[in-house]
Amino acid sequence: MLKTLRIDGEYKTPTVVLDKENSVFEFTGASFIESTDFYDPVIEWIDTYMQNPSPETTVVFKLNYINTMSSKVLSLIMMKLAKLQQEGHRVFIKWFYEDWDEDIKESGEELASSAGLPYELIEI
Repeated sequence: MLKTLRIDGEYKTPTVVLDKENSVFEFTGASFIESTDFYDPVIEWIDTYMQNPSPETTVVFKLNYINTMSSKVLSLIMMKLAKLQQEGHRVFIKWFYEDWDEDIKESGEELASSAGLPYELIEI
């Protein structure tokens, strides 16, 4: 069985929890990475998950900052999840944003809709 991946966030990196048992992936905090190295274990884990995915996966984003490099990696993750959706697995995105933060709200909309994934924008 695929073990839960947990990466504790720091100032520039989000906390990431990828939990196959509960079919929930969570990204929380700020993501202003300079290279994709931070996300390499996340991509590897998702690639392994895709070989034997749950019927339904919920992905929760509670990000308060995303730089351009992070957006590129998150877009790649969304495309991988879109492939799962195309293969008949349900994928649902929950994107949280603060009421004043239009940039984060728009980022969530763009990332999920460009991948063709169902999403919910949740104001906090």
